[in-house]
This record gives sequence, structure tokens and C-alpha cells, in this order.
Amino acid sequence: LTGARELVELGSGAGRKIRLLLDAMRRRGRLDRCVLLDINETFLSISAEALADDYPEMEVCGVVGDFLHDLGLVGTGDSRLFIFLAGTIGNLYPRQLATFLRSVRAVLGPNDAFLVGLDLVKDTARLEAAYNDSTGVTAEFNLNALRVLNRRFGTDFEIDAFEHVAFYDREREWIEMRLRATRSTSVSLGDAREILLRAGDEVRTEISRKFTRPAFADALAGTGLELLAWFTDPESLFASALVRPMSEDASP
Repeated sequence: LTGARELVELGSGAGRKIRLLLDAMRRRGRLDRCVLLDINETFLSISAEALADDYPEMEVCGVVGDFLHDLGLVGTGDSRLFIFLAGTIGNLYPRQLATFLRSVRAVLGPNDAFLVGLDLVKDTARLEAAYNDSTGVTAEFNLNALRVLNRRFGTDFEIDAFEHVAFYDREREWIEMRLRATRSTSVSLGDAREILLRAGDEVRTEISRKFTRPAFADALAGTGLELLAWFTDPESLFASALVRPMSEDASP
């Protein structure tokens, strides 16, 4: 559909998922270049080196940056496919999402396209079970945010004073993750400020929005982007939306 010769992954991480696309581009003889944008320089370096080894015919470029603020760092080009996978787009609040989509449009050339992975609205019980898994993986992920704050910013959260909370907000169509204080606790911010939390107080740590096709189409309104194709799994649990720039005379 796109005729892409260059793949640009936003938030590349370990660079595993994109191999499906790179292999398809290779089979069609259209594999020229790959650009990885990620905030973690270590992961980025490892991924770029591995891809360069496994796809020697392809130029690999790693760019250290934040996909919310640094899209301009990927430069210009033509016949590029930008990809943003893993449903990460669902972690953006509505205003952030609109700003992000407009920034994507700003870096897309007329022959570029954007493939974005979406987690879809599904049964509430299934969603809440996924974020309250019996092995506690998500709970540990959530609590680890406090450890990161303590390590990087000198706060003194008492990890054992909090518990994981996750629920589906049907009105907003997102999972909301929180940390709930199980007892009274205080947190020093390292600058003489202190936060006092009582038992039952909660701190929102993350949202994970779930989309429908109409909701995603609504999110594109006013961004200069339009939906070209929509791909789902057999159960319609997830989707990959292929988006392209609107022509200049059709843009709002």
C-alpha cells in the first residue's frame, strides 16, 4: 500500500517487532534504510548494531530522542513508513494525542505513511484481568515507578506502603493505573517539600486508552492525517491503523 523504502520506528526499544516489516520489504527488494528513534541510548545502540548485522544491505541510523518532542530529529525523506507499535499511543492523554498526531503530520512527506498499533475496546472483565494479572507482573511494573523516582530524583517513597490498583473507565475508554497508600506515609521531594498521604489516598501513574475505529478516526480530525487502512486480528482485540497525510487542499 505504501511502497515504502525506508522504515522509521518511534520508540524502538529492543527492535524485535520491526523485523516482520523489514523482512517483507527485503522480499520486495525495497529495503534501503531504517531509522530508530528511542530515548534509551543503550537499547538503541544494541538494536541498531543487531539490525545492521542482520540486514547488511540496509543503512541503519539510530536517533536518541523522545517521540513526543524530537520527531524532527529523524530528518526528511520520501517513501518512508513511520511505525509506532505496542499500543504505546494509548498512554497519551487526549490533548497529548492530538499534539503528537500533528507533530507526526509535520514530519511526513507527501509519499510517507504512518502505521500505529492500537489496543481495542473489549470486554471489561478481560481488560481488568490483564492489568491485575494473577502473577503480579503489572503490579510490580507499577510499583517500580516509585523505585525509579527514588533512584533518579532522590525521593523517599516507601514502596511497601503502596498497592497496585487498575480498573477500566468505561466513559473515557481507558485503563487507569494507580498506586494506593495502604497506610499513612510521607514523601520527601528533596527540596524541603513533603507530600503527606493517608491510607486510601491514590496516585494515578498511567492510563492505557482502548480505541474503536470511529474513536481513532475522530482523533485524526484536524491533524492533517487520514485513515488509509485498518488491520485487526480475528477477534478484533488489537488493530494496526495505516494513516497518510491529507493532500494540502484537503487539510483543515
